[in-house]
Amino acid sequence: MRQSANIIRFRRRGSVYVAVLGVSVLVMVIAFGGMLAAQVASRQFAEANTMAEAQAGSQAALELGRLAIQNDPSWRTNLTNNTWSAATVFGRGTIRWKVVDEKDANLSNDDLDAVRLYGETRLGNSVRVSSVILSAQAMPYDVLKSTLYSAASISVPSATYNGGPVVLTTSGGPLSTAGPLTNSGTITGDIEALSYAGAGTVSGTKTTLISPKSMPPASVFNDYLASPNPPKTIPWNNTYFPSGVSSFNVITPTLATPNAISYQSDGLYYIQVPASTTLKIDMCRLNCTLLIDAGVGSTIHFGAQILWTPARPDYPLAIIRGATNVELDARGVGGLSESSTAKNFNPTGFPFNGVSNTTNTDTYDAYLNGVVHVIGTACTTKIFPQLSTNGCIICEGPVTYPGGGSAAPSAVLRVDPVIAAAPPKGYYTVKMSPSPGSSRRELAE
Repeated sequence: MRQSANIIRFRRRGSVYVAVLGVSVLVMVIAFGGMLAAQVASRQFAEANTMAEAQAGSQAALELGRLAIQNDPSWRTNLTNNTWSAATVFGRGTIRWKVVDEKDANLSNDDLDAVRLYGETRLGNSVRVSSVILSAQAMPYDVLKSTLYSAASISVPSATYNGGPVVLTTSGGPLSTAGPLTNSGTITGDIEALSYAGAGTVSGTKTTLISPKSMPPASVFNDYLASPNPPKTIPWNNTYFPSGVSSFNVITPTLATPNAISYQSDGLYYIQVPASTTLKIDMCRLNCTLLIDAGVGSTIHFGAQILWTPARPDYPLAIIRGATNVELDARGVGGLSESSTAKNFNPTGFPFNGVSNTTNTDTYDAYLNGVVHVIGTACTTKIFPQLSTNGCIICEGPVTYPGGGSAAPSAVLRVDPVIAAAPPKGYYTVKMSPSPGSSRRELAE
């Protein structure tokens, strides 16, 4: 019996030991599992943190690229397509960015091309790349919404001229100046100026400008000279001197039309006017853009019988720099006559409103249709009586009306809304904005 009891006690002790050992093992397993779980959780947290930091880094790189583009008006020429920027330290890693013109791999040939902006971050061996398309939007300079804008002053100095009242009509947009507007005549329409003087009348709204309107830079002239399809040069000694007139150098009626020998496909021409001479453009129908480099003391005269449009809607009519005087005198309705000039202005290959003929009996409305840009604060622009325009006249120097001629002044200046909606090259700033839905993650290089 005693032996049996001892055996029983021994078995009980063994069971307890096994139970304790099992519990210990279980505790160890639980503890080890907890440690593994903590390690996994820690690793997952670190990975999540790295992913979040990488995501933030790639977005920061995109923003850095956008900021660089925004702050550099010449970024399209200063940057190289598909080339990364220098790396910048960001948190525990580095970031960099690049732009790619997916259309033609050329950033500088069209400032309205969209680009894809890439942003990259590197954290040790981890790389994250994101991208977004930046779309270009042309933001026209404010002056394009005016019929005429002078950065200096506008003067209508008298109430009558050659026995008739002085009347200037501005339609579709205001007559504007960043300086004083002196009016002794009658202005029909809205006006804007820094200050006002004179006893004349105004039928529209008078607005006092707080600050000058944004204008295209003078460098736009050189930008057109450097066009991919460069302008043709008109030699000064090859222009036409009409009989009986020796003081004017005249561009002939057929120049800058598609049937002319020297026609340039973009209709872009360049002419240098010597100092103290006069270039007169008159008795013609033109389909071109003229870049006029004028010497000191020179006068550029756009005559009464002239119908002028640019060959390309995204080009201005004329850019003039360096002249002392610019005179504008296109006479509006019926102002250009084939019979009085003995010229045919709609020959084969150069139709007007789709019509060509061989007669010299047609008449045309004489207008300056487009943007005329006069560069130079020392140049005075004179508006002649009965000037008619559809577009915008931009002058860095002063403007005066009436500026000459024999008829009673009654000029009509009109805004062409198409010009402000789709401005000529160089007459807008470009806003680059992310295109909705274009963001994506990229493969690391």
